[in-house]
Amino acid sequence: MVRKSRAGTILLRRQDGASQKKRGTIFEAKPKSTEQKRTNGSSRDKPKPVLADEIPENKVGTSTPAIELTQPSRTLEEISQTSARVIYQIKTIFPFVLFPDEIIVDEEKVSIIIGNFYQSGYLRSVMIKDISNVSVNTSMFFSSFTIVDRNYVEDELVIRFLRRNEAFKMRRILMGLIISDENKVDLSAYSIKDLRKYLEKIGASRTDDSYNL
Repeated sequence: MVRKSRAGTILLRRQDGASQKKRGTIFEAKPKSTEQKRTNGSSRDKPKPVLADEIPENKVGTSTPAIELTQPSRTLEEISQTSARVIYQIKTIFPFVLFPDEIIVDEEKVSIIIGNFYQSGYLRSVMIKDISNVSVNTSMFFSSFTIVDRNYVEDELVIRFLRRNEAFKMRRILMGLIISDENKVDLSAYSIKDLRKYLEKIGASRTDDSYNL
């Protein structure tokens, strides 16, 4: 309702809900209280602090999982050095095999050379981790050596006419390498002499004593 006076125009508001047609009653505007100003102000949008008792049980005591650091990969130089270190090698007995076969073992693999004659023959390598079985068959004078690749189970590698003591020593070293590989042993810290001694001891079996090796 608008009323005019000499001082100017005065805006009046009724608080009792009466009709504007009723005249003669003037209502004073009531100022807002302090609490209403706070609730209507910017403080209403601020987040309410969360107490410790109000935190859900599944979030109490939780922390960000630690990031696992992977081991750095080996360089090509390190791999070439370990592959170049021949631990043990044996050959078949001449003249029973005209072109001697050879077994060469390093820290990474075992290589079989069959019919080595003037850079010709058959060469096959098996990684130490891929060897599933190593066996030695003996006769009265000689031994045969068998390696089974887990990727080619039906294609066994057999080397015959080997000296008995050399064949059993080769088996012990290979078994020691297999066990060391399964346990992630770093072989680069040992010399070839110490490495051969420890590998034979690890790969030895009870039956070796019966052959007086």
